[in-house]
Amino acid sequence: MSENSLITLPNVSYAEAEAIVSTAYKKPFKVTTINSFIRPLIEKLAIRHPDWTFLAIRDSASTSNCTIEVCAFEMFVKQECIGRLNKWYSYHSDSWLFSVTNDRIKEKAKRGDSIRSKSIDTTVKTVEKYCSPLGLTELFSKAANQAGSKLEMLRDRDLGRVSQLWREGRVAISKFLLDNWDAYTATASEDEREILLNLPEHTHAAALTSDVYHNYSRTRGNAYMVYLQGDKYVTNDKSLTGGAALTIKTHEELTEGQRHKIGMLKLVEDNTTLEGIGFRSSATSFIIYGDKNV
Repeated sequence: MSENSLITLPNVSYAEAEAIVSTAYKKPFKVTTINSFIRPLIEKLAIRHPDWTFLAIRDSASTSNCTIEVCAFEMFVKQECIGRLNKWYSYHSDSWLFSVTNDRIKEKAKRGDSIRSKSIDTTVKTVEKYCSPLGLTELFSKAANQAGSKLEMLRDRDLGRVSQLWREGRVAISKFLLDNWDAYTATASEDEREILLNLPEHTHAAALTSDVYHNYSRTRGNAYMVYLQGDKYVTNDKSLTGGAALTIKTHEELTEGQRHKIGMLKLVEDNTTLEGIGFRSSATSFIIYGDKNV
């Protein structure tokens, strides 16, 4: 067996790298080798962790014979990516190093975004220390950050769209107030109607998004995160904990107001805001108003 031959273990996959390169070059490519430096690390980890999946992601492709040599892998536990492995050249030591990275390591690292070593055993220890599935607090924090970022982005989009519409229609809008909107649309020109017909709808949508974001982002705001993990509902309801701790409830333990709001948000698409209810970030992440909004 050559030092760069493929690892034939069932938890090592090359399909993703082949698909990416084949799509880019519009013809079929095949992974035929693994970079000889990183191969023994991947093989050792794959044997030690048969329940992990090692997905080849980076490559050096030869267009003359449509072959690929892979040099980086992502590690998965079920559907969750727990880290990335690749080789990294150190000009300081004039040598190749193993590089391990994921969100935990990025937060810990004082310099750069990975932990590097030339030792296979040291790298294995690094992987086994930092590359495990996210815990509940980490999952909640990640979902909350994503939901907050999405909500902020949508708020900025909605406010920007409304501002643009007002700027585009400033001449027509100066003639009529929004409370006389029917009178305006009955007398406006076709071009003016096309520009401004949806302004009330977008103004209302922007107000809804801004209100949820305002209540969610303020320390004493009346909106909080709900993260669904299996049959458990994890929240940081500010009225109960001040937002400093997580509360885990079953569906039966939720208040009637919480069940109603979460139920309504389960019926809509991602990135949707409902008046008096809250915001759906994903199928498992919601920002809802406190019960005093019911």
